[in-house]
Amino acid sequence: QLLGLRPPVSDAEMQARLDDLSAKTRALSADVHRLSHGLHPAKLERLGLVAAIRGFCRELDTAEQVQVRFAADDVPVSIPDDRALCLYRVTQEGLWNVVKHSGAQHASVLLKGAASELILDIIDDGVGFDPQRIPSASSLGILGMRERVGMHGGEIRWDAVPGGGMAVHVRMPLPPASTPA
Repeated sequence: QLLGLRPPVSDAEMQARLDDLSAKTRALSADVHRLSHGLHPAKLERLGLVAAIRGFCRELDTAEQVQVRFAADDVPVSIPDDRALCLYRVTQEGLWNVVKHSGAQHASVLLKGAASELILDIIDDGVGFDPQRIPSASSLGILGMRERVGMHGGEIRWDAVPGGGMAVHVRMPLPPASTPA
């Protein structure tokens, strides 16, 4: 349709425009592939949150130009499915934002368990942005992260890292453990 609206005037222009369309199609296909695999993370269901995030970080570290390190500390074995999925999705979106927008070479993900909450930190060494001017209306990813975390009574914030980069901090409350009857 784009070619029909403004037909190329030369073979060279036709080739350049076809190459551009081909590159856009490949990028779109890669995004759809990534999204479809991320919709039902089998690792999360079978192996738990720590293994799923570790696997995602490893895949991203291998496939992209960002070195991603992951650490987990005192994370409970049993985490409610809705909370685990929320934190997994926030990790995915946070790291994809690092890859797409930050220009970072390194990122780290830390998942920590505390008495009644989980804490997730995603930190990169990229260009950063002003956290007071987060373009939530134009960024579905940031808006989605806020909504996901908020639905579970959690908190999310973005902080500029001194010297460049960003940090995403999430605090996710855990419901009280049920006692056996």
